[in-house]
Amino acid sequence: MQVAHDLSNAEIADRLSTTPKSVENYRARIGEKLDLRGCKVLARFARRHAADLRYWYQLINQRSPPPS
Repeated sequence: MQVAHDLSNAEIADRLSTTPKSVENYRARIGEKLDLRGCKVLARFARRHAADLRYWYQLINQRSPPPS
């Protein structure tokens, strides 16, 4: 969701405790997979699909109950 707020790579890296280069690579990979070119286009996509992205993030990160 950081991308949707038009934060710079350095600002996102600071919030995620990573490097700006890593954020740059993540953005590029996501853009390639979604066939989106450029940070502004990726940010627009993130804003437009924020609810769906939040839902999938929560679904993926749910902890499975321990086996009985």
